[in-house]
Amino acid sequence: MHQRNAGLNSVLCRIAKEKGAKIGISCSALIRDEKGRMMGRAMQNIMLCQKYNVPVILASLADNPFKMRAPKDIISLGVFLGIKPEDAKRGMRIITDCADCANYLKKGVFL
Repeated sequence: MHQRNAGLNSVLCRIAKEKGAKIGISCSALIRDEKGRMMGRAMQNIMLCQKYNVPVILASLADNPFKMRAPKDIISLGVFLGIKPEDAKRGMRIITDCADCANYLKKGVFL
């Protein structure tokens, strides 16, 4: 694996696993990237998360309602990046469950 400065490393993955954290990836940022560098970085982060069993959440995170993506589009992008289809679907369910709980994820963390 070629080392990229993707912002995530094995130490951070171990800490995330111990704390029960989930790693989120912005699909809108990946789609806007013209050179494809963020795709490679996201792929590397996903490989690290899979190696250390850290859950990955894909989210649209669009800044405009017209830039929103359908759930199937986000799942397809996740599969392209290397996430197993069932894991991508599970990640979409996590987002839906969090949206139903009054925008509250964990103490101090809100959507």
